[in-house]
Amino acid sequence: ERSATAQTPMRGVMNNVRSLERYVRRERTEPDEELEALLEMFSPNPKLSIMKRVEDARRRLKFPEEEETIAVKLYYKSLREMLVAEQRRLTQEKFVANLNDSIGQD
Repeated sequence: ERSATAQTPMRGVMNNVRSLERYVRRERTEPDEELEALLEMFSPNPKLSIMKRVEDARRRLKFPEEEETIAVKLYYKSLREMLVAEQRRLTQEKFVANLNDSIGQD
């Protein structure tokens, strides 16, 4: 006899999707003001190449629309949070120098 609360693989996937939806609910599908300000510190500003990479991934991966939106929001949120964490960790000069070297890499 199975428990009424047993999790099937499909239920697990749906719970994960709902959890991600909540995590990125207030995020945008493009860089927000904070991320744009961080990206403006780099020379050249990688915003357009990052947005192009996201659009290329959207075309290649062909997720259902809802999951695609979640993935894009999660990408920009993760990128912003990584940059903020690195900015806190490094001096401003090292932050910009290190990320100028790596931000354009795939």
